[in-house]
Amino acid sequence: MNIFKYTKALTVGDYYREKDPKTAFENYLVAAEMGSTISMQNVAFYYKTGKGVEMDLAKSFEWTRKAAELGRTVCMNILGTKYHTGEGTEKNWNLALEWYQKAAEKGNKEALYNMGKLYSEKGPHRNLKKAVEYYLQSKMGLAYNNIAGLYYDGELGKDYGKALHWFKKADGARYINAYNLLGMIYSSSKYNKKDVKNAIHFYTLAADNKVNASRLQLASIYRNKEYFDEPNEYMAQMYELQALEAGFYKFRFDHSLLNVDELHSNPDLLCKEVKEKAGQGMAEYQNIMGILHYKGFFDTPPLSHGGWFLKAAENGNIDAMYNLKIYESALISPASLKYLDYFQKTDFPETNFILATYYLNGAYVEKDLTKAIAYYEKSMLGGFAYAAYALYKCYKAGLGVETDEEKATFYLNEAAKEIVDAQFEYGRLCGDVNEASMWLSLAAINKHPKANDMLEKLVNST
Repeated sequence: MNIFKYTKALTVGDYYREKDPKTAFENYLVAAEMGSTISMQNVAFYYKTGKGVEMDLAKSFEWTRKAAELGRTVCMNILGTKYHTGEGTEKNWNLALEWYQKAAEKGNKEALYNMGKLYSEKGPHRNLKKAVEYYLQSKMGLAYNNIAGLYYDGELGKDYGKALHWFKKADGARYINAYNLLGMIYSSSKYNKKDVKNAIHFYTLAADNKVNASRLQLASIYRNKEYFDEPNEYMAQMYELQALEAGFYKFRFDHSLLNVDELHSNPDLLCKEVKEKAGQGMAEYQNIMGILHYKGFFDTPPLSHGGWFLKAAENGNIDAMYNLKIYESALISPASLKYLDYFQKTDFPETNFILATYYLNGAYVEKDLTKAIAYYEKSMLGGFAYAAYALYKCYKAGLGVETDEEKATFYLNEAAKEIVDAQFEYGRLCGDVNEASMWLSLAAINKHPKANDMLEKLVNST
């Protein structure tokens, strides 16, 4: 082996790792071909991500396999993941387990976690006892979180106490979400008065830590006549406003009119009753019909027959007027054109956002991308996070402005402070592994459906 050539390739690869991926890849490839397992791992990473070279998952798999067979522990775990997911090769449960075990025997805790996940997945190999055993051995926050989920969902027998215990053992950020879980536990059985005090206590702890779902639950509790002799509209609106300002929408309606538990257990019957009352001209139920359409409880589109939100709003229902304001799709109906003048006269962040969307798409007004950007900026300055997210997309695609990656990143960062999709996007695009992990973890806490998988891939690839 030419030691000088080998050392130079490693040194140059490390130096250009962030500055010039193509040069880094070329040098890592030289070192990998000379037997460096860490360079093999790097080459596999570049082939996987397409940085510095054309993406090739099959080649990424091969270089990972070579490094694993030469004893690199991290690559043993990554190879197990590739067999597990079928990335660059065919899925093979047995080979995934074999390589996870080899990595685990060398002290790789991520491999133990992955073995737990392997056994917890539905299929012929499922064994929850083994899954929990490996989760516990890994001592990872994600593993404790998964055990809590198994108890909470009833996979290990529905046990809220055990679910809570394991949520608390998860990492600090996820402990915040455990407050929301506690609120859900105490507010089950239709928010009975015996538990509402504890529900409020834990929802408040979660709300104070910016868990928007808890803020909306508190708004619902404070407004509900079943829980208080005199509903506290001030507290309800305060928590609702906090969630709305964070870009977290939820439709408003009188909860005493609708048994939500029954809606999910017997939707056909309840939807029939709501539809009958809405058809009789009862504005409160017309508003609920709009929500049910949006939620997919009917096959027809949400705005069929003139739009239930519009009907309820025209009949004086305050909640429907609120829902109409925040439900952007409801504004596509020709009947809502009369609201355009109202939006132009107000200066609310929400209505500025809607006007920006009008000008962007040429809906009811002549298409004007300059005005769209201006209204998005006004909306963002008013604290509306979705406007920042829209500006990110505009600067990313060059829509109404010149493409500007720096500004796009700035707006995405602003949006990520509140919006889970932006948190996931920022983490996915972030070049720094630690920062990417932070944002993906936040997206996972806020229940982004793909965040945990992306986070695991990030952990397994580093």
